[in-house]
Amino acid sequence: MTTLRSLRPSDIGMAFFWACSMLTFRSSVLLNGALDTPLIQTIIVVASFTANMTVLILVSFWIESRDRSLGKRLPVAALAFTLVGLAGIALTDLFQRSLGDVALGCLVGSSIVTGAGYGLFWGSWAEKLGKKHPTKLALIMPLVFMLSAALFLVVSILSSDPQTPSVALLVILIVASYLMLTEKEHSDPPVAHAVRMANSRPAFISLFDLMALSIIVSFLFGFMWESTVLSIQSVNDAHRMPMFANFALSLVLVAIALCAKRHIDFDMAYRFIIPTVIGLFAILPLFGESNPVFMNALTTLGYGFFDVTMMYVAAFSTAYDRAASGFFVGGLIRAISIFSRLAGIGIGFLAALTTRDQQWVAILSVSAASMYGLLLAWMIYRKGGARRSTFHAAQADGDAPAAESVEDAGSGEAPTDPLDRLSEDFSLTRREAEVLPYLAQGRSAKAIAAELFVSESTVRTHTRKIYEKADLHSREDLFALIKTYENNDEQRA
Repeated sequence: MTTLRSLRPSDIGMAFFWACSMLTFRSSVLLNGALDTPLIQTIIVVASFTANMTVLILVSFWIESRDRSLGKRLPVAALAFTLVGLAGIALTDLFQRSLGDVALGCLVGSSIVTGAGYGLFWGSWAEKLGKKHPTKLALIMPLVFMLSAALFLVVSILSSDPQTPSVALLVILIVASYLMLTEKEHSDPPVAHAVRMANSRPAFISLFDLMALSIIVSFLFGFMWESTVLSIQSVNDAHRMPMFANFALSLVLVAIALCAKRHIDFDMAYRFIIPTVIGLFAILPLFGESNPVFMNALTTLGYGFFDVTMMYVAAFSTAYDRAASGFFVGGLIRAISIFSRLAGIGIGFLAALTTRDQQWVAILSVSAASMYGLLLAWMIYRKGGARRSTFHAAQADGDAPAAESVEDAGSGEAPTDPLDRLSEDFSLTRREAEVLPYLAQGRSAKAIAAELFVSESTVRTHTRKIYEKADLHSREDLFALIKTYENNDEQRA
């Protein structure tokens, strides 16, 4: 089982970027005076999220057309855009009186630049974590969730002191995230982390059922967030209680990840969260108007859990399983989530402009329509078989070919190791290629399961598929095939 001791500090570096992003656009730590209003906050959220979404989409298709990642240039661009944007927001706030009516335009422009930087950061982290084994991700993602909530709360409290330079705290967070993002990666044996861009689009399409759920849950989150902010006229008050709820939830997820001896099926997780979210929609007309902060906390709690599992399953585990680009898969999933959230924010804003009776009708309509859409999405998810990863193991099946070594992936040369060549010749999946070296050593299914943190049935499934693809019938046949590959190497030598 993956433990805290086996993780590197850079594994949870995404938390620093995530906290910085939330502090910039879900709080008012950078804004004061006439700029610190819910209306202006809504404007910059929409501007930044639109830029974030646009960058994720454009860069995803760009790297697909180039058939390779952008390497080190992407994190550098992310840091540059973010620092320039944060500086613009801080300077606009500082000189808002001198700027007059131009201040809002400067603030929107700076928010767009910052949002673009955050989009690049999110995609870069998706690319990095998409190369992590899902066994590690099962612990990494809850820890990232917990640390980001804790950082949000700490910085919010520190920023309440007028003498504390809020922008300096955010710069520290984003620079720390950049340093962890660019730290040299050490490959986790026994499989190297090559990425084939050709696998990215099929990997993304395979998550259609999850995208349907994401659209509904993200819409609810955006609607409740905007409704709460405009109802109580305070961004900080609307978000502080939900972040405490998120922190409590993250502690539970971390405890589960640390204590579970076996894996927790994500399908079971969705069986829990979807009825819960449907229940939130059902009570929304009753409490959404009278106690919006409480409803926002419940909604944020559900969205937080969904966000973590969605990122784990979609952006990272699927990218690993299929040797696909984490930026492409995770970036497009994130863009869809942001678009749906923006739609929810827009409906929430329009509902706030109506009369009290009209607001209740609007909330009731949103609740009913969202429940209907969520039920349809759930049916699609269940129809798709709910083939999802687990907390401590990845799903047994995958469509991507086994990855070459990192050097071979870039050069296009044929692999030299006999097992690598065998994997390529018979189009073994990444997971099947992980099992193959242990089978070659004569290890039992139980021993292999213990090494790879998967169930014995998963190992047997991999073994059966290896035999089918190579037209083998026993372990002895496999040994003979491996020996043939080794003899061919000796003859060439």
